[in-house]
Amino acid sequence: MDNFVNLILELPLWNIIGAGILLIAIIASSIIFAVIKKRTGKFIKYLEESLDNDNFSKEVYTPVFIKRHSTTIENFADKKNNIIITLSGLNKDWIKDLQKNPKEKTVKKILKYIPEQGLFACFLAALKKPKLTKLLLEYLGEEPGSLRKLPLSSSGEPFDGKAAILIFKNRMDEIREMAGDSEWPVRYFSIKLLLSEESDRSKRGIIEAFEDPHPLVRKSVIEECIIDDRVKIYELLKEHLLDDPSFEVRESAYIRINKEFTDIHRVDYSSLTPVQALHALEFLNQENEKDIDAALSFLEGEDLELRFPSAIFLQKTGILGNMLNKISFKDTVEMERTNKLLSNAAEVNTTGFLKENINSPAALFTALSILKYTGEKIYISKFAEKVFLKNEDIDESIWESAVECIKSRGNEAAINILLIELKKNRYNETRIKFMLQNLPAYAEHRIFKNLLILLLDNNFNTRNELINAIALLPADIVLPELFTILQGGRTSFSHKIRISALHILAKYKLPYCIQPIIEQLPTLPVNEAKEFSALLTEFAGETFDNRIIKLLKQPDGKVRAAVIASLPGTKNKEFVKLIKEALSDADPEVRIASIWALSDYEETKMLNQSFNMLRDSVERVRIAAAETLGKFASPDKLSNFSELLRDENEVDDVKKSAIIGLSKSDQNKAIDILVELIDENEFLKDDAVKALSITPSKKALTRIIENIKDASPVLRDKMMDIFKLMGESGEEALKKLLTEDISSLKDSITDILETTGYVEHVIRKLSHRDPHIRRSAADFLSILGTKSAFRGIVLAARDPDQDVRVKVTRALEKLASKSGEEILEALKNDPDKRVRKFTLWAMSRTKAKRIED
Repeated sequence: MDNFVNLILELPLWNIIGAGILLIAIIASSIIFAVIKKRTGKFIKYLEESLDNDNFSKEVYTPVFIKRHSTTIENFADKKNNIIITLSGLNKDWIKDLQKNPKEKTVKKILKYIPEQGLFACFLAALKKPKLTKLLLEYLGEEPGSLRKLPLSSSGEPFDGKAAILIFKNRMDEIREMAGDSEWPVRYFSIKLLLSEESDRSKRGIIEAFEDPHPLVRKSVIEECIIDDRVKIYELLKEHLLDDPSFEVRESAYIRINKEFTDIHRVDYSSLTPVQALHALEFLNQENEKDIDAALSFLEGEDLELRFPSAIFLQKTGILGNMLNKISFKDTVEMERTNKLLSNAAEVNTTGFLKENINSPAALFTALSILKYTGEKIYISKFAEKVFLKNEDIDESIWESAVECIKSRGNEAAINILLIELKKNRYNETRIKFMLQNLPAYAEHRIFKNLLILLLDNNFNTRNELINAIALLPADIVLPELFTILQGGRTSFSHKIRISALHILAKYKLPYCIQPIIEQLPTLPVNEAKEFSALLTEFAGETFDNRIIKLLKQPDGKVRAAVIASLPGTKNKEFVKLIKEALSDADPEVRIASIWALSDYEETKMLNQSFNMLRDSVERVRIAAAETLGKFASPDKLSNFSELLRDENEVDDVKKSAIIGLSKSDQNKAIDILVELIDENEFLKDDAVKALSITPSKKALTRIIENIKDASPVLRDKMMDIFKLMGESGEEALKKLLTEDISSLKDSITDILETTGYVEHVIRKLSHRDPHIRRSAADFLSILGTKSAFRGIVLAARDPDQDVRVKVTRALEKLASKSGEEILEALKNDPDKRVRKFTLWAMSRTKAKRIED
């Protein structure tokens, strides 16, 4: 041992160092080898487990590790099963590597282990690198049918058919046979090669492939086929454009037609089936006027399925947006058409055209009309704000449309804008009424907060609409504020505000609020208590009745008067006896309330026994009695009013009240008394005229006209004021009477309508933008049949609306009589050149009609 040590020490130092390094390397290599062997053993064991479980977790071994140990996996596959290549993911790595960098080594691996998956990838690699072709052909072999393996490993990937045909030029017969294979990848592969081969046999296979069951095959022949007969290929392309069920095939057909056949391509949309039309609409060209016309035509139609793609196209090309921007009230016909087109587009949820920055009143009106039913809600606030900012400069119908739009579909922003507008218009009676009647049914807390401000505003007078609007809100929001008002009394809230609160409370018809309502009745003036009675119907019952009877026995006349005036609302006639007794009550207010209550109960017999009240010592009692008894007086009692109206000792207010009562009577004698008053009493005639002008019944209106018919010229002129005061309501009533064709009244009615200027008003409607209004005007003028009426009718002979022209034609047919000829002769000399022109046309028409008959 000592000798060995001495020997070592005698060696040169570098020898000792080298030996040490070598020893360390050997030891390290042994350790590394042991570790690798252990890890490889562990990996192989995992491969065996993966094979048994048919599962390989990449969380255990990463793809990088797998690729680095591919040789181990390949060796394992050789011994066990090739499936491990797929389980480990090596198959995808090899195919990816082959696509990036085609190498012989990779091709061999794929063909050895995963030919079913990677054979087509090897084929594509061979097209890029012809040197690999030998390996591919050796694998495929020469046996019949062996070529099918190649396309069966594909998923329809595109490839260069011309390059492929160089590889398989000696096997074209087999390839042609493959065109009829049951598997579509095989047929696709075959057709791709045949498209690059010019034999007649190949061309026949290509033509047949146009009807192939698989879209990729049809798409390939559509894109690549070359046939000498240009018309034939176009017809095939057009057929697939219109009839093929696959969009990618139709798209390929369209692209090729658009590229090569624009000179002969034509589509007759009128001859297409609905499905063909749908397919054609997919490829409309915004540069083609006929395509635009077709889209507009389909959008105007009733077929929603065809309307949808048309709307999408017209919106995408900006045509709908342009139409919206250009719309104008001046061109009514075009506006109607545009409205219909845009509404039809909205009906199929195509509303992108509303993104346009529009400002014109007509465009805003159209946009808001659409947004009431559909479209993005964000536009509602945008357009409503524009309308509200214009304020007085905007047409009321547009303003109302904005309010209605917010009511139906407004978002939070729109509600904010509406509430600002509500505050701004609180003293504009027309607008505030409309807004209160069209509040949204949501955002109740915010709406009530703003309505409460109006309720507490003593200067706010549109109370009825406000009361109705608040009563539609949830009771739990409103009741606390109502009771604060009612319990606050006159020291905190005005009489007007407390009465409004009471009306709102009654409208809720809550059974647990009976007593508060009864106790508040004296708050109401007697005349308002009478109107309030209709709200008490829901409270009728034993509890309510007992409480009412108890109140009637109290000494406070104001309380008893308010309660009596409210009783008819209960519909309980058991109270009538108590009310009759109250007619002789010492308190005048109780007597007034009693006679009004009997009127509301329509106790005609009892009222006709109460004419002594016309001589009551208190003037305001006589005033109430005169109006009430005038309405219900029987014919034999009406003479009392003739005497009253002539009585020089009676005050004018009582007489005027009697006039109002008589005007409400359904007795002809009452109307005759008032007509006599108009004729004889210069001081009261205006009151009689005004009373008769307030919504008379059909019977009363007829009696007024009969009196006019027999009246002197002076009286007739006075009575014409009745109809002037009636305004539109009276004119509508006269129109209705006229349509009933009562010959004895017709001349008088037409005379009245011409005197009041209504006929001229209707003639002006013949130039209204709305054809419905023009049609209605033509209808009425035809019924009227006077010279002035036909003067308007002849001017409508060239109306753009067919229905209006038809009505004009039918009206002119009535002129084929002696009286009609007289009208035409008079119109022939009219100072208006247009009237003379169209009259000559009408005369020629009636003459032609007479010859035909």
